[in-house]
Amino acid sequence: MNRVRFLPKIVLAASFVLALAFITSCAPSAAQQAILDTPSVEDVSGLKNKLYWLKNNAQSGGNYVLEVNANETFDEFLFSTGNLSFKNKNNITITLKGVGGNRTISNSYLYGVFYVDSGVTLILDDNITLRGEKKIDNRKGSAVVSVSSGGTLVMNNGATITGNGVYTFSDGGGVSVSGGGTFIMNGGIITGNECFLLSNDPKLATMLRSEATSKAMVSAVVSKTGGQTDAIEGKANNLTKYIPKGCGVYVKDKIEGGRSLFAKSSPAGNFIKTGGTITGYDSDKENGNVVKGFDGQGISQNYGHAVYAGGKSIDITVGPEVQLSFKDGVFSGDWEVKEEAKIVANTNAENTSVCGNMPYIPEAQGCCGNQVYSLQVQICQDDKIHHKCGDKAYNSATHYCRTTDGTTYSCGNRPYNPQIQLCQDNTIKMCDSAKLQERNLKVQSVYRECLQTTQDAKKCMENYMAQLQESCADL
Repeated sequence: MNRVRFLPKIVLAASFVLALAFITSCAPSAAQQAILDTPSVEDVSGLKNKLYWLKNNAQSGGNYVLEVNANETFDEFLFSTGNLSFKNKNNITITLKGVGGNRTISNSYLYGVFYVDSGVTLILDDNITLRGEKKIDNRKGSAVVSVSSGGTLVMNNGATITGNGVYTFSDGGGVSVSGGGTFIMNGGIITGNECFLLSNDPKLATMLRSEATSKAMVSAVVSKTGGQTDAIEGKANNLTKYIPKGCGVYVKDKIEGGRSLFAKSSPAGNFIKTGGTITGYDSDKENGNVVKGFDGQGISQNYGHAVYAGGKSIDITVGPEVQLSFKDGVFSGDWEVKEEAKIVANTNAENTSVCGNMPYIPEAQGCCGNQVYSLQVQICQDDKIHHKCGDKAYNSATHYCRTTDGTTYSCGNRPYNPQIQLCQDNTIKMCDSAKLQERNLKVQSVYRECLQTTQDAKKCMENYMAQLQESCADL
């Protein structure tokens, strides 16, 4: 009898000791406390330590520049170091800049390098490379950078995202943008990522077991009724036919809420490309981002080797001259640049001309100083090929081109988009996100009202795009 009474006391005491040990283990070590006590992040050495300092000391509205002077690898689960999430804080900007040469940041574990949460803007600046890993046995399950709703990723010249392998039920190899998140690509390059579903993925095995169980349960019922189990079998087979999308950049489309208790609405992700390069397998068989079939067998077309956003895919390389925008579910820019590739692919040899030693298609291409160029996004002046904005040449490294009217914008000799960015004292700053959201909701409301009253979809869309082009400095 005494033993029975004594047992709970032992369990209670053991539980107390375990809880105390857990609390103690969560307390910062002396070395960690020294980092936290450092006056500013500039005085902290090492990227991991800088990010640890920010986790505890970052303030709302803060703008932090992290200079990276050495390569670093995060060998951690679920973005432990790269999880840029700050509870009860917002409008935090973090800029990564390599010093003393190009610096590589990677994560050798199952997930990507950075997760950008709501209220945070991550800027990848000069001499920064984010590298994933292509370890099939690791079954990587995430893009190099994942941008959550309310988060923003900005990529500038000199930044690179590369070398990632995603081998599970996940879209996006370089960058993945969730509903409400934003990715602004002003420069840099996204290349060398591959995406496909691996046959030994544990999630696939679990789902297949679940389907097998469902089939067995249904079979037990339909055997008495003469029903069919084809639907269950088809669902299980379709799991192995899953193909990921957007191995360079994936932008999630909006989700409409349904009647189901668990069906929730979600806005579309936002993607604005003013410069930079995203490679695609159709243009670059060696280094291009690539979507493959099940278990890496074959090449899967129209899933977005380079980009997949809102149902549109681009499989060819899109360079600095190609400007793309998918904002609030609306497309603008050069999304049909892939049509040039189709024209070239479907043209017979007898319909080609020769530029220097290279054949070209006059319908879609031109010859400039013995070099072939794209009529759609490039222009020839003085026997030199330039990027084209409207009908004029411009430098995409220093200017942003507004494709709707051919106007260019530069701030401190760098491209900036006045729709979402401000230029103050030759410094680019992000516009107030709350004001942008308010503007976007108002414009969407006017667009819907226009459709209801005029039913002129073309005119309503023109008005919609014109209002979105307004400078955020006027908000």
